[in-house]
Amino acid sequence: MRKLKFTMDDLNQQLREQGIFDITEVDMVVLEVSGMLSVRKKARYSPLTPNDMNLAPSHSGPLPVELIMDGKATENLIPSHHEQLLSICRDRGISLIDINYAVVTSSGTIFIDEHRDGLR
Repeated sequence: MRKLKFTMDDLNQQLREQGIFDITEVDMVVLEVSGMLSVRKKARYSPLTPNDMNLAPSHSGPLPVELIMDGKATENLIPSHHEQLLSICRDRGISLIDINYAVVTSSGTIFIDEHRDGLR
């Protein structure tokens, strides 16, 4: 570390940036050519994974689909989504022009962010 002029302060800072505040949690550190650290924590300090608990891997749902971005409809706004948006707007007492951002989430629900700040 001395040859590279990498101080203990540098080491501690980069560990903190990776969420490691106690050096005793560290099993191994590699100083990469980029100057960044690759850190392997001791097993007992590593987060659990589904594999650790013998759980089947979960499959994430479909990717979110943006319907309205910056107040403009996207090509993803198909008729069925348009009808859902209109229904949500009626329930909220707003119109489509009041929507800044709308997305079908990976769970299949529609999230709407309205223009509430008046900065259109």
